[in-house]
Amino acid sequence: MTNDIGTAIAGAVRNTADDFAACRVRRFQFGEVACEVRLPTGTDGFGPGWELFESDGQPAFVANVIAEPAVGPIAESGVNALIPPGDEKPTRSFWTNGAGYIVGRRVVAQYDPTEHRIDILVPGPEHVSAAAVAVRFALAVELAEQGGFFLHCAGLVDKGAAYLFFGPSDSGKSTMAELADADAVLSDEAVIVKKNGSDWTAYGTPFSGMLEVGENTAAPLAAFVKLTKADAGEPMDCVRMTGRRATQELLRSVIALDDGPDAKARAAANALEAAADVPVYDFTFFPVPEAWPLVLSHLDREF
Repeated sequence: MTNDIGTAIAGAVRNTADDFAACRVRRFQFGEVACEVRLPTGTDGFGPGWELFESDGQPAFVANVIAEPAVGPIAESGVNALIPPGDEKPTRSFWTNGAGYIVGRRVVAQYDPTEHRIDILVPGPEHVSAAAVAVRFALAVELAEQGGFFLHCAGLVDKGAAYLFFGPSDSGKSTMAELADADAVLSDEAVIVKKNGSDWTAYGTPFSGMLEVGENTAAPLAAFVKLTKADAGEPMDCVRMTGRRATQELLRSVIALDDGPDAKARAAANALEAAADVPVYDFTFFPVPEAWPLVLSHLDREF
């Protein structure tokens, strides 16, 4: 089934190849990975915040975005085949015939790992913002190759150190970002984590959740903090996790946009190395302003 869907997407990409010449070119930098995005003429990009990440850096990959009405039925067919009814995950990705593919309700894409290029088709110029998830797909693959990974988290910086608050949906990531009196918010949705020498660094991204945040800055990573909402009458507390529990909890929040086992394994291996080097905590909290200074106070004592 995925082979048929991949063939349909590849055919659509070939049919629109000439359209990639007429475009608006923008370059972005995500951590240490730069990309060149070619957008349909007359469109601005993916939404607020992306302009903060514009760069003149040499691109590691190219993303071609084309508005093509004929892609609608391909996307619909792919979604119906790969995403069960009621599934909240908006996209699926897979590999076939040496290429990576992504399917969503308003986007399909083909990623060529040898050319470091992703061709993205959306039904119309009004859907260009839907292409951002495909850019993140290519970025995740490139990042895993370079020893990094995406973490589903809120990244907050205090006194030059980054704290990554992770957890499943509705665990309070955006709430923590909103409550915290942080020096910088890297994102409330997805942060890049990468090792530089012997230290790990957290990088801001334009990929946001409930808040339109994401600062183009970086800071040394001090701690991973899992968010757990406290029950009524339960005290707020921060406890260090070790061993298998720490790695299992962290791996659940690694963003694996690429459903290929090799890329998933690379991202997981990078995250496991980070968990061995950087402390992992479980913070049981209430969504109140006191949560931020309390967790900082606890972590300061630990360090």
